[in-house]
Amino acid sequence: KVFSEHGSDEHVRQLAEAGQTFDAHLWQTLQGTGLVSLALPEAQGGAGVGMLELALVLQAQGRHLGAAPLWTHALATQAVAAHGSASLQARILPALAAGTQVAGLATEFEAHVALRATRDAQGWSLDGHLQAVLLDACQAWLLLPARTDGGLRLFLVPADQAGMTRTSGLLTDQQPVCDLAFSAARLPLDSALDAAAIDWLMPRMACCIAALQQGVVEEALHRAAAYVGERQQFGRPLGGVQALAVRAADAYIEVELLRSARWQLAWRLDQGLPASAAAR
Repeated sequence: KVFSEHGSDEHVRQLAEAGQTFDAHLWQTLQGTGLVSLALPEAQGGAGVGMLELALVLQAQGRHLGAAPLWTHALATQAVAAHGSASLQARILPALAAGTQVAGLATEFEAHVALRATRDAQGWSLDGHLQAVLLDACQAWLLLPARTDGGLRLFLVPADQAGMTRTSGLLTDQQPVCDLAFSAARLPLDSALDAAAIDWLMPRMACCIAALQQGVVEEALHRAAAYVGERQQFGRPLGGVQALAVRAADAYIEVELLRSARWQLAWRLDQGLPASAAAR
């Protein structure tokens, strides 16, 4: 209901024509319904449910192309709750859980990370760059990977961080991104999440992206089926043409395969079972 009220074709078209990639009214509704903190533990301001429920919400968002960075905010918030220090949680988590401050995250890891974090007695210093970080004007915090002497770590960085410059652009699906460059950007010691956060985050990113895309392809297939069932050519519906019927059947099978793979991944994550193979 929330996404259908903010996801009519006309509404999506108006946002696109205005060059808006963030629907502020939709985000306020997500805040009011508690959906921004759905998968957080109750003790930390959330509803205490899991990836199965978050995936259902993201699937609904995908069906209606809801213009809100819900999955990136949800995962960044959960990462802080699960892997941030007590001081970082006390400083940042209440605003993230309430959705009054929005968080984003980088989606490229390993070989693509050209950002270095160096620690001293006063904190961390960031130098280098990251490419194509999902970043909209609404976001106040970014969860970014950086290389340290102890391996790859995640850092929570203010979106207006001193010593950070950005080059903005759009992906082919119209998501706003930025290339980020850092030069001696200083962060507090508690900005770093613990070393287990990377492995925790990766399969959950796959689950969220799959759930969002599940909604997109389901709606696309639904509309295609309705169109070929109504459109007449040579006196009969297009849906009666065998070539189109076979392609639609293949598409239906692929949508159902995605559904099964995504359910398995979400369930394994909620049960605390190994999930790397399911994520792949």
